[in-house]
Amino acid sequence: MNLKKISLQSISLLLLGFGTIPSTKKTSSFPYARKHLENIRLSTSIWKNATIGETTAFTFNGKSYSLAYVSEDDAYKGYLILDSDNTLCTYYVGEAKPDLASLASLSPIFSSDDIDTTDKILHSTSTADEFHATPTLNEDLYTSHYDSYSSSQYLTSCPFYYNYSYGPVKNGCAPTTGAMLISFYDRYSSMTNLVNGLLPLEHSDNKEAVDSLIIEVADYMKTDTTNGTTLSNEMSGLNQYFSDAGYSNYRAYYLDTFAKYVSFINTKKSPCFLRVKTENNVGHAVLGIGVANLRYSGNFMITHYDWKTSNTGDYYVNESKFVGFIYMGEK
Repeated sequence: MNLKKISLQSISLLLLGFGTIPSTKKTSSFPYARKHLENIRLSTSIWKNATIGETTAFTFNGKSYSLAYVSEDDAYKGYLILDSDNTLCTYYVGEAKPDLASLASLSPIFSSDDIDTTDKILHSTSTADEFHATPTLNEDLYTSHYDSYSSSQYLTSCPFYYNYSYGPVKNGCAPTTGAMLISFYDRYSSMTNLVNGLLPLEHSDNKEAVDSLIIEVADYMKTDTTNGTTLSNEMSGLNQYFSDAGYSNYRAYYLDTFAKYVSFINTKKSPCFLRVKTENNVGHAVLGIGVANLRYSGNFMITHYDWKTSNTGDYYVNESKFVGFIYMGEK
């Protein structure tokens, strides 16, 4: 795939290089990155003793950004990406070291549909009644945090599966995300026939079995290894998979406002198939597991991003990248 189709997150991984933390290089974005880090510390349990190390300016698709490394106890713990206005675009929490050799294989997950921006409101007046009933979970995985600086609501346990080239399907982020959703319900609901056996939460714990599910879902979704997967095929593929597994009373529903996504997380307390856009308007799909609002920094989707280079942490993606989401509900 050509570089102009690599997402901002993928470019940021390239910049991370070998995971070292130079502590002296600072750009004009440094004080803003430090403020964003302070807001994150106030809103979560992460990075409590962390500091901003190096900040590096870079250009992607003709736009200027800054990458700020986060370190704790002299060890790399993640990064922040700020735009030219020093607004926080996204941040990564984890210790994964990017594999530069794999960058050539990074690709979008679904076909490049026309993507329109929509009005988005974090605090929605929506209720659970507006959604179709989702599968009942056998374990409460939802947690929330509120203070004067921030709020976050998210699921504490969901699968981490990865796209090509660690995964088996090129341009296969849609079936990879679908596989995570299927595996989640197989593990945490009464839908125990969705998968033959119990798949692990981490892809590498049984790569052969997880790869097999991703390939199967790709067949159901008619994934094109050159162009990805269309929205209609994502939905029809999930519908047919659930029906063939014996759960024909459930079907895929699609909603395209950020406020609905926030409401779904907070009322249904289940993950969803989340569609986002990259800086060059290319589609990508991830598992949506939560939402966060940071004072002065804005609203974020908490996701299980499906690149192997981010295998030890969650991606926080700015709401401006939201496109829509699919969830499984009763007919």
